[in-house]
Amino acid sequence: MIWVLYSCVIASSLSPCLGKLVLEKQISFNITNVIRALDYTFEKHYCVQVISDGSDFGDRLLRGIHHSSKPLVNSFQHVCSGFYLIAEDLSELESLLSKLKRWARHRILCVLPAIAEQEFQNFLQTKVSLFRDAEVLVARTESPIGFQLTYTLRRFTPIMYHGVRWLRETGKGKQNFHGREIKVATFNCSTFSRINYPYLAGSEMAIFLEVVRRLNLTYKFIVPIGSRFPLGVLKDGLWHGGLLGLLASDEADVGFCGLWIANNKINTGVEMSVSLKRICMMYLVPRPVSINSEWYGIFSPYTTNLWLAIIVAYLSVSLLLPTLAYMDSLISVFGECRYLSFERSWILLAGMLLQGNWMRSTHSQGPCRHLIAWWTVFSLLIGSVFSGSLASYLTRAGYTWKPETIEDLLQTDYSWTTTRVPVVGTLFNLNDPVHQEWMRRIRVVRTQEELHGALRKLNNVVMGIYTFGIFSLMDEDISDDVLKGYEISSYCFTEFYLGFAFRRGSPYLKFFNEQLKNMIETGFIHYYMKTSMEETMKTKSYMYETTRLSKNSAHGSNLTLASLKGIIEFWVCGLLISTVVFFVELMSGPVLEYWRTSRFYRLKNSTSLFHTKNNVK
Repeated sequence: MIWVLYSCVIASSLSPCLGKLVLEKQISFNITNVIRALDYTFEKHYCVQVISDGSDFGDRLLRGIHHSSKPLVNSFQHVCSGFYLIAEDLSELESLLSKLKRWARHRILCVLPAIAEQEFQNFLQTKVSLFRDAEVLVARTESPIGFQLTYTLRRFTPIMYHGVRWLRETGKGKQNFHGREIKVATFNCSTFSRINYPYLAGSEMAIFLEVVRRLNLTYKFIVPIGSRFPLGVLKDGLWHGGLLGLLASDEADVGFCGLWIANNKINTGVEMSVSLKRICMMYLVPRPVSINSEWYGIFSPYTTNLWLAIIVAYLSVSLLLPTLAYMDSLISVFGECRYLSFERSWILLAGMLLQGNWMRSTHSQGPCRHLIAWWTVFSLLIGSVFSGSLASYLTRAGYTWKPETIEDLLQTDYSWTTTRVPVVGTLFNLNDPVHQEWMRRIRVVRTQEELHGALRKLNNVVMGIYTFGIFSLMDEDISDDVLKGYEISSYCFTEFYLGFAFRRGSPYLKFFNEQLKNMIETGFIHYYMKTSMEETMKTKSYMYETTRLSKNSAHGSNLTLASLKGIIEFWVCGLLISTVVFFVELMSGPVLEYWRTSRFYRLKNSTSLFHTKNNVK
């Protein structure tokens, strides 16, 4: 039977009652040693949970403590971080310990009666794992010497606890774990961690190695395998599988791989360290294409609406001119107008619009001369403005439209294709209808080949991390030739802070945080992360290319051959068309000659001549 005294709160100002109590089973103890052990162990703990194994030894000892110490507080509502265990033998002590969490923030005092020395020493040497991460003092009632277990040194050392404070090996910031081994969960992920024995790289890897060196720790890597979700899955309030699952199940002590400090890490079996660095989540979007070098670039100085207006004006005048010429021919007093043919009018007006054929407007042309005069003015203005705009346009960088935000992506047919299932609850606002619509466009593929095929269509985006002016991918297996057609967006769609993850109740979290804060203040974190990303950039050319924005060069420059590429291509196409027409006419000459000498042609001409003679008669 286990019972708890919640009303007994031990303070450091204890007044021991000297004396020796004898139990009915002839198990005696010195109450002075017990009170001194309490005073030493819980010097700064104002809440102590007293647990006994229910034995007669435990009952008598609790009565002695109750009469020998003055409680400071008689009731409380919060959970204690100190535990006072009373057990009659070692097996009962093991049973009591198995019911406690024994996290690093806990401090445990174990009180035992006189036990055979060999059995007691064997317990201290072989049962250290029973206490997990807690600080411990094991005391015997008949001895003023206890055995202490600290955070940093996980083996019991003897201590004379009378008149001294809790043993601390070194000062703050100078902890020494004496080569204690920790289990580290990580894997190859972007620029954060690279495990290629014996070569270790990555920004967070460099920080981790520096911290364990300072704390005198050794490490053993555990790579999560057999899961499609390398970081794990949050289910029923706990992480399962993957890196975070190893921490939640106490199979690893610390983990890192670009982990975000987010609400899905709170009370889910893991604890996060202080922030290392702010990161910006961006999308890689299809790189804008320079429209100056395209054949259709010569039409870009004018908008579509303006081109339509010019075409409408041209067609209207082309129809109006022969119509006016025909009406003038019926009542002409100035002579016949030359523009009765629609084909001739179209060609002549087009030549004027292109400033290649200026017609003379004379008095003999009648009303047509006014239409021609004003069309000449219109063509001159339009052509002059176009030529000036084209010269200015060709010397200025111009690009196709580039989507920047999630709203822009939704306006087009873009989608997000990835090989990893994203944590949409962390990345997006689930109550935002814009984000909800974008989440429906997330497409998860199983192989890199499918991902490459989707990205080559240039209607997909890729998520990555932007920091220190450098962009890195989450899925870094994408080939560089595919990424040549992509560049980063101009805005962050969300921001996060990076940190190390620890198992719940880990003794390393406190000391890691102290070292990380010191490294942040001295600039080591910034140095390690930037240096590591720059080293990775030397072998990953996309990290530079994707940050080279096309629109950065949108300023005036000298006219180059590349700027005239569209005009040259248009000219070449015209030459090809002219060549084809030339050969068609060349080949059609013999055919026409044969047609004129053929019997059918002579018969047709004689028939036409017969009709002409009849008409003359």
